[in-house]
Amino acid sequence: AIKEAEDYLLSLKESPSVDSRFRKAMAIGMIAMLFGDDFTTAMNTGFGVVADDYAAEALAEKTEAEAAAELAKTVAKENRANIENDRRKIRDFTLEMEKLRVEKGVEAAKEAEAEVKARTSGNQDWIKDQGTHYESILTDDQKKSIGPYNFEFEYDRALQTVKKLQPNVVWDLKNNNDQRVAFNTQFAKWFSDKTNPSNNFGKGVPAFANYMQDAFIKIRMEEDSPLSMKDTNPSVDDLRGMGINTDDINFKAGMEATNGAYSKIQSYSEGFNERGTLVLMAKDYYDWQKSKPEEHAEMVERANQQGIGGFIWYVNKHVKALDQIGTKYDPDFVGKSNQERTDFAIKYLIDKGIVVTPKK
Repeated sequence: AIKEAEDYLLSLKESPSVDSRFRKAMAIGMIAMLFGDDFTTAMNTGFGVVADDYAAEALAEKTEAEAAAELAKTVAKENRANIENDRRKIRDFTLEMEKLRVEKGVEAAKEAEAEVKARTSGNQDWIKDQGTHYESILTDDQKKSIGPYNFEFEYDRALQTVKKLQPNVVWDLKNNNDQRVAFNTQFAKWFSDKTNPSNNFGKGVPAFANYMQDAFIKIRMEEDSPLSMKDTNPSVDDLRGMGINTDDINFKAGMEATNGAYSKIQSYSEGFNERGTLVLMAKDYYDWQKSKPEEHAEMVERANQQGIGGFIWYVNKHVKALDQIGTKYDPDFVGKSNQERTDFAIKYLIDKGIVVTPKK
């Protein structure tokens, strides 16, 4: 039996038409028969081993193909990111140079060209690093929650927003630590809200640019004005201290309310003075508090329930188009003419060191 098996296997080995895997299967089958297996069992044993070989090779090929596909995807993604990064650099450089030519002239712009190019390039490189960092720290659950996300786009959009809000500020995120801290503080808040599905944001978390705009507006309202932070931007601890369940607050709506109030202030400021407009509205807000404290307190409570300061609610709900701001709730001006009210408002601002140009 051994001799016959050897002869048979030798004939298979020397046959050019027989596949090497088939020879392997037959060899294993013959050896199995020598140890007492019947023909069917022996052949199943032989071809079973070959089948395992096929499966292992297929798995190896699949794994290699998947790895190659992932590498290709990564390379393509990096190439797209690099192309987009270069595009934003060119865009920012072009816009800054055009602005500089208008403000300083062609010669001055040409002298500053290298500095502008380096700064705009640095901004986008810093944004790319931040986007890569936040993408790298996403957990699997966070990836499932938000799906593929472009953090660089969020940063870039926010940068363009603050440039519009503060056109006279030179934004140099690569070298200005205060600007980086301002961005990263707000981005950390946005990132936490975006990746935490338990937060209540109605139809979705606002763009990061909204967070930067919201922070900018609140700073503008608080700096050099009589407004307290609680009246414009109560903290979560402030709200909880009032007995408010912050889990029920739609902070997205709060941001929209803050933006609406600021837009209204800007509208009133046309041909006048934004800082002066804010100070006069703040005077009305506190005059109302003095004259009708209970009514004012109810209004503030409604605002706080929405997660916003009383002043934000006041501007949105109570400032009307024909109001003589600065004297609306001042008891000394009951029955006084519009001209008397205007003269007082101008004098009030001048006394506070605010330069004003009255509306015509």
